[in-house]
Amino acid sequence: MQQVVLGNKVVGSSTPTLIVAEIGNNHDGSMGQARSLIDAALECRVDAVNFQTHITDEEMLPHSPKPSHFPEPRYQFVRRMEWSEEQHRELKAYGEAKGLLFYSTPIALATGLSSQL
Repeated sequence: MQQVVLGNKVVGSSTPTLIVAEIGNNHDGSMGQARSLIDAALECRVDAVNFQTHITDEEMLPHSPKPSHFPEPRYQFVRRMEWSEEQHRELKAYGEAKGLLFYSTPIALATGLSSQL
């Protein structure tokens, strides 16, 4: 069966399962929390971590309705999750230095950063 190489990992039917920790927005906009979540994922022996890449103004309008389960307007929440390219690269380097693959899912169509990481 065909195999795919992702960074330093080989994925295929005859290789161990690639385990990805979906960190998403659980960092709450904090780089320190993001690094702590990477460390926690490493302790769980995952192979990769995945975040989310946001461009808030491409995803929603500033006056978007606040979901009832959110303590703040959705726009403000997503804006807090939005990181610069430099911040993404810093987290990528942090994870890779620990032997992890780093991914970030682009949420807005205009997000081209993930393909550059």
